[in-house]
Amino acid sequence: MQGRINLQDEVDRVLGGGPLGMNVDQAKSICLREGLTVSPVRSLVWMLALGVLDPAQTDKWPNQARAWRKSYARKKRKLLVNPNKAKSKTSDNPLADDKDSLWTVYFANEELREEIKRDLTRTYPEMEFFHSDRIQGLLLDALFVYAKTYPDPSYRQGMHELLAPLVYVLAHNRDRDAVTVPDWLDPIYATSDAALEADAYQLFHIIMDTARPWFAVTNAPRGTIPPPSPIVLKCQNLQDGMLKRVDRELYDHLVDVGVEPQLYALRWARLLLGREFHLDDLVIVWDGLFAHSPDLALLDHICVAMLVYLRDQLLESDYVYTLRRLMKFPPVEDVRCFVEQGLALATSKTPLRSRSKAEIDAAAAAAATARRDADRAADPLSGRSHARGGASTFAKSIIATAHGGASPAPVIGASSSSPRRRRRRNGNSSSSPAPNTDNDALQRVSDHVSDLLATNHQLGTKLTDLVAVLQGEVHTKEPPSRETLYMAIAGLKQIKDVLLGNLPYSPDAPLDIVVPPARHDINYTEPDDVDAADVDIEPAPSEPAPSDPAAPSEPAAPSEPATSEPDTAPPLPPPVLDLIGDVSSPIGSKLSVFGDVDDEFGDPDSLFDNL
Repeated sequence: MQGRINLQDEVDRVLGGGPLGMNVDQAKSICLREGLTVSPVRSLVWMLALGVLDPAQTDKWPNQARAWRKSYARKKRKLLVNPNKAKSKTSDNPLADDKDSLWTVYFANEELREEIKRDLTRTYPEMEFFHSDRIQGLLLDALFVYAKTYPDPSYRQGMHELLAPLVYVLAHNRDRDAVTVPDWLDPIYATSDAALEADAYQLFHIIMDTARPWFAVTNAPRGTIPPPSPIVLKCQNLQDGMLKRVDRELYDHLVDVGVEPQLYALRWARLLLGREFHLDDLVIVWDGLFAHSPDLALLDHICVAMLVYLRDQLLESDYVYTLRRLMKFPPVEDVRCFVEQGLALATSKTPLRSRSKAEIDAAAAAAATARRDADRAADPLSGRSHARGGASTFAKSIIATAHGGASPAPVIGASSSSPRRRRRRNGNSSSSPAPNTDNDALQRVSDHVSDLLATNHQLGTKLTDLVAVLQGEVHTKEPPSRETLYMAIAGLKQIKDVLLGNLPYSPDAPLDIVVPPARHDINYTEPDDVDAADVDIEPAPSEPAPSDPAAPSEPAAPSEPATSEPDTAPPLPPPVLDLIGDVSSPIGSKLSVFGDVDDEFGDPDSLFDNL
């Protein structure tokens, strides 16, 4: 069936053999170096690394799996008490006070299961897989069995986040629609819910052998201070011991701002970094964690590497931001760097500071640049553009320019459908010889590209200035200047003609594109608040004295009608008139040129069609 992954192929690749031989050291090396990505062999490697399966006795694996599954099933049946079906004494009833009463045990079990259920509803809420009734019931029963088997510490919040990734990996590795399983591994990759639950419990049990003390609660007589719990001591050693030796500056900063290690490291350690990374990244970290040793000794070194990764941000932060950053770790492009750095810290005999985020990013950028330079040196003209037709036309024009306007000569031995053949990176030559490199042609290509970049920069600068002018006219409180608008439009039209190839342009002799002064460049200041005492106030006209009604009144002289001069725009300079044409039409019609410019910028490919 197409789309399936062949498990046998993955076993051969990772473990180096079939049922007659298992190279576990090779698998561990892969886990520590690169992780297993989405390989269905992950659950098998985890079982081998944690000691659930013996790599030297592959023929006994079916019997071993059958044994631990039966043992788990018996334990589960014994612990899931149902008084209604059990044979009990007549006096045993729901109201009995006897601590050995089946009803007392039943009520205690139900209380414990309700506590576990509350946490399970919050398990990876964004992933539908964990919220089906099937998976919820499976997780509930496995955690309940563990809590009853180990009353100290019983169940503690966070244990569900250790079990959930195990169930996720086991279930997806056994999906028969995605994985083809060979017959000899079919008993290990059993698909029943009972087998999935028992196998997940077996892995969880081994992990908890190391992590159980981290969930313990220390008690002390009343009135006395309890001793530090194992998890607090672990957190203190992480910051006050290991980080102090690796990066003293960062350690001093955390102490100065008052960040206690248990505030962030307690969750990191208890959940094996389960909340710091996405689940798909977390399992890659767990690949290295389990492969290093079943006692999870690499965990502390990975935590130190994570602290140093954030050093540049933390050193510039106060208490609040530092704690927020540590409690919500930022997304990481490749979590394998933490396994790599943690392993380096674990194997170094001298204090070795791991790399910060800036250093890792710089190293990745340098490596990418080195690979790109190597590719260009091997075949300088083999770069291909993935843009649309306009960009390909642009690339062809560059090559044509390099060859004096003619198409490049075909490569001898290359097929007609592919005029150039990329040289293989591994150094093996193909059947056709490598193309000859014309130094003059390459120089012309380089010069042409340099001119294009210079042109883009100059036109971009002019365009920025023109946009600033238009913004100044739009946002001013005064009426916009018609002359300024016309001049800005003229400059935009020049840039458009250059981009369309209608107007020659050279960065060595650029055009004198008209850019009027922007509104914010004009020395304009708002008037200060005016004091009434500083203003000459004309006296208000006095009311006319009441006239004598007996006196004859003279007719008032007729007032001349007020005339206003027409609002005429100042004349534009001749160069502007030549560029924008007739200016007698309303300004609204002239703004239509923006539509043309916008169309050209809306389609990036069209910018190169006429170059």
